[in-house]
Amino acid sequence: MPRVSEEDKQTIVMMEAAGVLQDVDGHRLETPNGAIFVGCGDADQSVDLISRTLQAIFVEGDPVRPQLLFLNGGALLIPPKSPVRIAYPEDGVAMCRNIRKARALKGISTVLLKAHVPCGMAAEAGLGVEDVVRLLQDAKLHVRAENPGVIIACLLHVDNGSKRLRFLHGASWREWSALSPKERERRYGASTLTPAGTGTF
Repeated sequence: MPRVSEEDKQTIVMMEAAGVLQDVDGHRLETPNGAIFVGCGDADQSVDLISRTLQAIFVEGDPVRPQLLFLNGGALLIPPKSPVRIAYPEDGVAMCRNIRKARALKGISTVLLKAHVPCGMAAEAGLGVEDVVRLLQDAKLHVRAENPGVIIACLLHVDNGSKRLRFLHGASWREWSALSPKERERRYGASTLTPAGTGTF
């Protein structure tokens, strides 16, 4: 089983400090007809990921209708230029097709795109946590282009000694992406900021 590298641990801390990765509490979605869960079927993480998602995302009063679409690699299979999709193109096509089909069959207009770290498929492709976050954002854009009108949220499940679920904040990610590594370290490095994100989830 892969482990989170020290470099990725530091990147996670900095992304939390920058607001790229946020506590999911406070980002509850309107899910009047349920939600399509797109994730990785990792045997060591899937139960925790599903339970935390159910607890954190659904608004009280909305029906709990998770439509599960799990394949190895999860949302990393979606972007056409993703190394995971390039390695397993049939799985990528199947994932995108099943998102469209689930929406049509179940009338669900909310999609939760999920990835996790550490991830065997990401490790196989040589991807670090920042690559995973970038591909999650790319997956969101791809799903939105193929499914106009859907509500999409990106979630990252982190297990680096303690498990937690994080919401990927798109605007903060774009700001982060525009910064040089040196500027990121100056603003959000461990020497200047304490780790963010100490919430329940």
